[in-house]
Amino acid sequence: TLVKSSQSDIGIAYDGDADRAGVVDERGNMIPGDILTALLARELLKSHSGATILYDVRGSRTVKEVVEKAGGHAEMTRVGHSFIKQNMKQTGAIFAGELSGHFYYNEFNRHESGDYTTLLLLKMLSETRKPLSEMVAEISRYFHSGEINFAVENKKEVMNAIEKKYTGDDASITKIA
Repeated sequence: TLVKSSQSDIGIAYDGDADRAGVVDERGNMIPGDILTALLARELLKSHSGATILYDVRGSRTVKEVVEKAGGHAEMTRVGHSFIKQNMKQTGAIFAGELSGHFYYNEFNRHESGDYTTLLLLKMLSETRKPLSEMVAEISRYFHSGEINFAVENKKEVMNAIEKKYTGDDASITKIA
């Protein structure tokens, strides 16, 4: 990749309206949105101790663990900007991140900002003097399948069967509507 061959520290690409940022590390590896959410949240919590951070249902446990370790309160939310912005307003969250690479900042009226995301990442790289791959490795603990979608005709029956199968002492089921 260009990032690797040019010996760059980071690669960042934006979608058409620059509200979403895709990031690759110095090795050319794509950084998943939930890992970026955790890294960005940790940075923001340095100046907003105890604040609420939202992450979408597709994110791994990493987000909650990193946020809580950094002194914040992590809350899962539905996917989609209208739900996230509403939830940010209701909870007073300072930041929210989606697996899709949308990152929302309360200081920008709960809007996404690819530019601010870039600036925060560059600040982190500058201050820590660590490669992005090292920061990612420090918090990556779980396998992530990515987003898997499929359609079923009898949704209620299928959901009931899944809930029945995975009910037990060490199981927890989260329902977000």
